[in-house]
Amino acid sequence: GVGGLFIDRHGSLLASLMLASTKDYAMRLNIYPGLIHLGDWSPGLFVALNRDEKWLAGIHIAWPSWQPVALATGF
Repeated sequence: GVGGLFIDRHGSLLASLMLASTKDYAMRLNIYPGLIHLGDWSPGLFVALNRDEKWLAGIHIAWPSWQPVALATGF
């Protein structure tokens, strides 16, 4: 089965949490830019747990004058 929770503001997706019994990820959490604000910066975050119980995490980095950059790592 699959279940999810989604948070939006005025039709813009801000966060999602997906729980699934699929072959890929058991859990995925996305926090999109616009939900968290640190001064001019609004980061996006990603955390996932795969079926082998290995974690993957990432961050979306963009300031108003930058091109977006995303970094991810597994642990």
